[in-house]
Amino acid sequence: MMMGFIKCLLRKRSSESYIAFLRKKGVTVGRNVCFYGNLWFIDIDVTRPSLVRIGDNVHIVSPFSIITHGWESAVFREKYHEFVGSARKVTIGDNVYIGADVMLLKGAEIGDNVIIGAKSLVTGEIPSDCVAAGIPARKIADLDDFFEKRKKESLQEAKEYARSIYEVFKRKPVEEDFFEFFPLFLKREMQAIEEFNKKLEFKMKREGRKVMSVQSQLGTAFNYFLKTKPYYKSFEEFLVDVGVPSEEKKE
Repeated sequence: MMMGFIKCLLRKRSSESYIAFLRKKGVTVGRNVCFYGNLWFIDIDVTRPSLVRIGDNVHIVSPFSIITHGWESAVFREKYHEFVGSARKVTIGDNVYIGADVMLLKGAEIGDNVIIGAKSLVTGEIPSDCVAAGIPARKIADLDDFFEKRKKESLQEAKEYARSIYEVFKRKPVEEDFFEFFPLFLKREMQAIEEFNKKLEFKMKREGRKVMSVQSQLGTAFNYFLKTKPYYKSFEEFLVDVGVPSEEKKE
């Protein structure tokens, strides 16, 4: 009975409800903020809610925590017989992605357009337009350079994924297998996009996954996407480049 009750609570806790809770407490939370993963492992310090600010378009992966205070006085009071208060702001700018298992300590200040690597400890200022990681977190790359690097890597990753499908499942890959690699081959036409979305919906519902679409993945970049050109003229051209035969693999 108790386990069923706990599971029910787990299902009911959502990113939206947690954001509403934070705002009610007094934490400043911007637009289009989303928490991913098990939200029971997200712990944002609300003892001093006015010290926490989360900007717009912020994406945070569980586990994650923000601490606005310190407890150094646990040692000070025994050694020096004095109590010293400890609390500072924690700020997350706009358009920020924070990977899994990140902690932000008092005084942490993340700029705009920033990616924070998994398992990082943010203790101070992280400048805008960069990638940061480590303990303590430090800038490791300019965002522009990382963007160009990821575009090249993404092409190779798509090819590797296609080969793995052919080798492991002994079948020819299909468009809907590549729900996050669609910019490589999908025509910038609404009919082609909607047909692709239908394939995605069928696949994800069948697999019990959250349904995604081209529009939901691109967000505000969708209109810009329509003005670009795919790397390949078609999905079949992509498969030819990968080296996957047109027929399914025979044992």
